[in-house]
Amino acid sequence: SKPRVLDFGCGEEAVLTGMLEAAGYECVPYDPLYGLTKGFQGEFDIVLMCEVFEHLKKPREELDRIASITENGFVIMQTRYRPESKVEFQSWWYKEDPTHILFAAQNTIEHVSAAIGKRVWKSQRGGTVILGPVSSARRTAAKGHEEK
Repeated sequence: SKPRVLDFGCGEEAVLTGMLEAAGYECVPYDPLYGLTKGFQGEFDIVLMCEVFEHLKKPREELDRIASITENGFVIMQTRYRPESKVEFQSWWYKEDPTHILFAAQNTIEHVSAAIGKRVWKSQRGGTVILGPVSSARRTAAKGHEEK
């Protein structure tokens, strides 16, 4: 069966949700800003966070909630890492959006993922991150459980 997916912070149109559903996936939209709040029910194999991290007022609290519904699953996050130098940050266009209130460095994401019981499986320079189970043994055990 195909993975169960949560589109966390999907936006009013929930475009990615629609695309995944059209491809046959069970995808649940979640975005409290637009009244889409039924998302945190059950376990998910994948949680997508596309351009969401920078809007979170309480990132640790939200990521803890996500970790609780993806114990053996993955979090795929697209954000933009903040520039490392103060000079680059001052001229960085991304910080000009008033709804962007949180800017993380790559090592911040690594620290946060460890704090919520995940590990960084892949991280691209621009800010696409895949967080997954801490060990492949947990993942293998989960697969064995599903087959029973």
